[in-house]
Amino acid sequence: MTGLMQIAQQLKYGGTYERVLACQRLMGLDKSAPSGDEVAKAGLVPVLVALLVQLPTHRRAEVQDQAACLLLEAAASDNGMEELLHLNCVTHLTAALLSGSCVKRARVTAILGMISISTQDQQKPDQLIQYCQTMTMLAVSSVPEVVTVLAQSGSADAASLAMMFKGLEALLQGPVPVECFVQAGALEVLGTLLTTLPLPQSQDLLSSSMYDDDCELEDMSTVVQEVWLAAVGVLSQVVVHNPRGSKQILQGPLLAVLMQCCSSPSLEVQQLALAALTSLAAVPAHLPAFSRADEHILHLALAMQSPSRLVQVRALQLIKVVSPFTGDLAEQLLVQALDSLPYNALQAGAQCESSDSTSEMA
Repeated sequence: MTGLMQIAQQLKYGGTYERVLACQRLMGLDKSAPSGDEVAKAGLVPVLVALLVQLPTHRRAEVQDQAACLLLEAAASDNGMEELLHLNCVTHLTAALLSGSCVKRARVTAILGMISISTQDQQKPDQLIQYCQTMTMLAVSSVPEVVTVLAQSGSADAASLAMMFKGLEALLQGPVPVECFVQAGALEVLGTLLTTLPLPQSQDLLSSSMYDDDCELEDMSTVVQEVWLAAVGVLSQVVVHNPRGSKQILQGPLLAVLMQCCSSPSLEVQQLALAALTSLAAVPAHLPAFSRADEHILHLALAMQSPSRLVQVRALQLIKVVSPFTGDLAEQLLVQALDSLPYNALQAGAQCESSDSTSEMA
């Protein structure tokens, strides 16, 4: 019997003393770093799920953080995910969101997101009832609890926030979970959270005095960009699937947040933000809302200096659409940006407009 199997057996069937020893051995697994496949084959998955649901004491909180780490590794493996789906443990994992550290909750959110994606990927006709039950539970129960976790995540580190947003983005695949997300008041929570979170280009969070060397600074910059990439991905799901949520974005601070993300140093963040804004601006009734964010139009002009021609063209088209509603500044920036853009980007923009016109005539 391997060491992992012994830990699983002690946690399942051992007395109080044996379970304490097993928890100590569980904490020591950081050094050996077992793979997710090894964790699953040792029979640890149901034991780890049970550990996560227990109310945390000071010592148990550390054990739960480790349990969530191992379960996340297991969820990333085929055997581990198969075990999680077989256990039908969405209810237990959702309950695990109610307590514990930000790290534990972030990891559990990520696991729920992975279950959502895997459930959709492995949908089979003979398992339709189980599929519907799992997806309904994730949308109705898990999504609102994740919103609560986000509302309480003010002290969370950037890595935990990135994990939460990635898990949430995976959960919001379709109109039903997005509707549950909006009904839970998530956009108000995001409005508060994202307006206080430093943007990727901000140096507030990345002050060199906080880090020992340039490598650590670069790693932190990458994590912050991952936070914003997943956060904008969440907003994109709302724009795609929920008209009521789109209106809330337009009426609150999140419209300005999306516009600021257009000048992000991350190309992926730029593309997602521009795509969401373009979808919002495609509805004529939404355009007057852009007048309330006219001070952020500069970020669209900065996006036109991107090395990506796609970003340049999308930013150009978006400025053209919203400029009648954003005052003289937008028109001035448009002229300046047009003068500085390379000819091939302008030509691509003209071709896009021409193809759009042809489609409308057809």
